[in-house]
Amino acid sequence: MPSDAYSELAAVVQASKCAFVSFGNCDLSNLKLECFGKGCKENQVSLQKLGIRENSMKEDGYEILSDVLKLSGCKELVFDRCCLTKTKLQGVSNGCQIQNIQLQTLGIVDNSMKEDGYEILVHILKLSDCKELLLADCCLTKTKLQGVLNGCRDQNIQVRHHEQSVISEKTCHPKIRNFSSSYLASKTT
Repeated sequence: MPSDAYSELAAVVQASKCAFVSFGNCDLSNLKLECFGKGCKENQVSLQKLGIRENSMKEDGYEILSDVLKLSGCKELVFDRCCLTKTKLQGVSNGCQIQNIQLQTLGIVDNSMKEDGYEILVHILKLSDCKELLLADCCLTKTKLQGVLNGCRDQNIQVRHHEQSVISEKTCHPKIRNFSSSYLASKTT
């Protein structure tokens, strides 16, 4: 689909009262995201959930993504098989900070992201006051879990074992699925 059609797509989303948009395997680019964001603003689109699936978007596109989140009021962002890296997540983090994004849920599905990306995830949780981090099929390892714990410590997020949850000082309860509860319990007591 050409870039300018993404602006028109936002009009269709608004007219159909669609609450969830997923960009899947569509060669998402900065221009396409900008056009969709412009369409969201022009049509007063209100999204609950935005999914980015199987897209090899360039790193600077991840910061532009925050414009779409802000303009659409989106509260849930899910990355599914997006070849996420620390640099791409840093773009999301920068965008969340600039746009003052408030997310309820951040999902990372089926990603074999390296360990250093997991600390940035916690930074995004903190910046966006996120309530839930969903990790599914992420090839989690002890080292990756340690990255989450280190990130929580760096961001002054209290970590305790409580029904596989991470609990912050602001009574924020980001649930982390696929967490090894025994590992968390041994590292936080």
